[in-house]
Amino acid sequence: NSSDPKVCKPYTSCADAFYTTHSDCQIASSKCTTNGTTGCIALGSCSSYTVQAGCYFNDKGTLYTSGVITSTGICTWDTTSSSCRDQSCADLTGTTHATCSSQLSTCTSDGTTCLLKGACTSYTTQTACTTAVGSDGACYWELASATNNNTAKCRLLTCADIQNGTATNVCSVALSTCVSNGTACIPKANCSTYTSKVACNSGGLDGICVFTQSTATGAAAGTGTCALMTACTVANNDQTACQAARDRCSWTAASGTRATAVASKCATHTCATNQATNGACTRFLNWDKKTQQVCTLVSGACTATDPSSFSSNDCFLVSGYTYTWNASTSKCGVCTAVVVQPNTTDNNTNTTDNNTTTDSGYILGLSIVLGYLMF
Repeated sequence: NSSDPKVCKPYTSCADAFYTTHSDCQIASSKCTTNGTTGCIALGSCSSYTVQAGCYFNDKGTLYTSGVITSTGICTWDTTSSSCRDQSCADLTGTTHATCSSQLSTCTSDGTTCLLKGACTSYTTQTACTTAVGSDGACYWELASATNNNTAKCRLLTCADIQNGTATNVCSVALSTCVSNGTACIPKANCSTYTSKVACNSGGLDGICVFTQSTATGAAAGTGTCALMTACTVANNDQTACQAARDRCSWTAASGTRATAVASKCATHTCATNQATNGACTRFLNWDKKTQQVCTLVSGACTATDPSSFSSNDCFLVSGYTYTWNASTSKCGVCTAVVVQPNTTDNNTNTTDNNTTTDSGYILGLSIVLGYLMF
């Protein structure tokens, strides 16, 4: 009993402390709370506490998933059901989504207090709709009009709802799935569906897009066709597209005039242009990312290098984990997958031939897979 004189005794567990308040049990050990009647008990889940006196926090503490709080570790006594439960959004305070969600990731705000994040359609006031974030995405308050039977409502935000969408950064900040066509925000789509340079240079669902200006009579600047970029050279006239692929392509601007004019071009990197563009003399991938060019500094110049010439120290790392040192030949050889030969056992003679050969004369199981994962 907390009112009894305190005595000194050996402590081995929470049960050794006969305190009836949470604070006294915490003095005995930070891993204890009280059962409210006979003494201290070990911390457990909030639902395991049967009296309000012990309903403070659980044994797990604050839990994080991908950097956000998924459980506060704090317990709340529910007076309606006379039970202890985990802290919920309704127990928190905050007038903005950021304030509430920073306390518990499943929470948002209706502008007054925190509440459990729900679908946009569950928010019934304009303030809640414009303050909260929906479990299904960003929300938009649609004013009453003839198109919605004169009934205002909260719904998911669409690209068409975004105002002043003349630039893709305006659209994508409001909704990541939107780009601009130069006039308004539109859903991001495959390259071939775009007809404006602004949309085309924003990229497609299928990859980097290349714009071709229309040459039709009266065609406005920035209107034309858009296509998926399939090689560096298809972007000879589109600097934005070429530079979007700077990891594989090099842009050279047009120069000169008339007789000395040199057209702009987008070309596959050399070791030198890759270093100039990306700041380091290192390996780079070809367009389809299935092969690579290895580069090293030779007399101060970034130069294409055959990995087979590497030393044992450089072989695996500098080749991007695609070559490995062959101790038997003392050479750097390409990593190859293990080839499993069919069992050719002769039941009569009980002899087996399981020899495996490769072009490099070296087998490194799974290394090529590891190489791509680490790259």
